[in-house]
Amino acid sequence: MKTIEQLIKTGKCEKCDGKLVCVNYDRNNIENAYDGWGELMCVKCGHRRGRWSGKVLIGEEEENVRNRF
Repeated sequence: MKTIEQLIKTGKCEKCDGKLVCVNYDRNNIENAYDGWGELMCVKCGHRRGRWSGKVLIGEEEENVRNRF
């Protein structure tokens, strides 16, 4: 599994080689609100990884902002 830094550098999904985008969460979501992006998501296959944990995110799961410390 590639690190978040490696994924950002290549801009390519580790599963399908599709383009990665940074996803910002709704700032009205008090639990995971953060001024910046919280995950990387592939526009082709939907594969998602958390910004701080590096964890694969599934379904409606969001990166927990507490993982940044």
